[in-house]
Amino acid sequence: MELRQLRQLLALAEYQNFHRAAEALHMSQPPLSVSIRRLEEELGVQLIERHSRGVTLTTEGALVVEQAQEVVRVADNIRLFAKESLGGTRGLLRLGFVGSATFNLIPSLIPRFRALFPNVTLKLSEQVSAEIVAGLLSGDLDAGLLRTPLFDVTGLILTPLSVDRLVLALPYGHAFAERSEIKLEDLANQAMILWSRTTEPWVRTMIDINFSAIGIAPVVVEEASHIHTMLSLVECGLGAALVPSIVRRSSPDRLNFVDLTCKGSPIELGFAMAVREGQGRPLTANFAGVAIEVLQQNSG
Repeated sequence: MELRQLRQLLALAEYQNFHRAAEALHMSQPPLSVSIRRLEEELGVQLIERHSRGVTLTTEGALVVEQAQEVVRVADNIRLFAKESLGGTRGLLRLGFVGSATFNLIPSLIPRFRALFPNVTLKLSEQVSAEIVAGLLSGDLDAGLLRTPLFDVTGLILTPLSVDRLVLALPYGHAFAERSEIKLEDLANQAMILWSRTTEPWVRTMIDINFSAIGIAPVVVEEASHIHTMLSLVECGLGAALVPSIVRRSSPDRLNFVDLTCKGSPIELGFAMAVREGQGRPLTANFAGVAIEVLQQNSG
């Protein structure tokens, strides 16, 4: 039994005439008649009764047609799903993202992506950068939204999404809070809450490089893995922190944020979508395209 035979049977049941059914199937009548007879022989039942003006279904034929409709529907859905998966409009996307993505990108991106690609299932998980990189390399994640630069990471392909800069987060009442700008060298004796070397090694390395460039060893009173934890520790008065400027949009009433420079220039960090090398899919490309669109709209 072949799928084409079931389609032929359905056409014959609809038109109740070999000639009209053959025309609808874009084939000649004799091969259609032979195909249906072979199907009857294989199933061991008579499916149709032949008359001078056409055909009618037997009782067994009507039951077979009912099942054939379901089989053809499933087959058509499989074909559609495969086509949509190939085009990146259907499937599962396992996405890891760092905490700072929740301040701007995630709340705008997810509803927009769901609206454009309703047949894609998103499995979201907030993770630290080290976990995202490990998940991508192991195949547990399909894509990751994380901060750049990434040092000494092979096997990943990055799609840049945006560029941000570090600012100084301060508790209210801090001596630096009223300044419009502060230099990194002014933080020589300042209690600092910095990113963990274990969970956010690349951002922390970038910060350490900038401190080293001006000959300063920061006074680190605490390390944090998550941006929300870092901001809470600053709010408690434990120290100051270097954070992406995007967070100031969501925490204007809790903390003071001051622009920061190192040797006269801001300290830039990027935001990118990462996938494992060789695992690029239309689905992840579609997701990256929507992310870029959303960020451009938000920055405008």
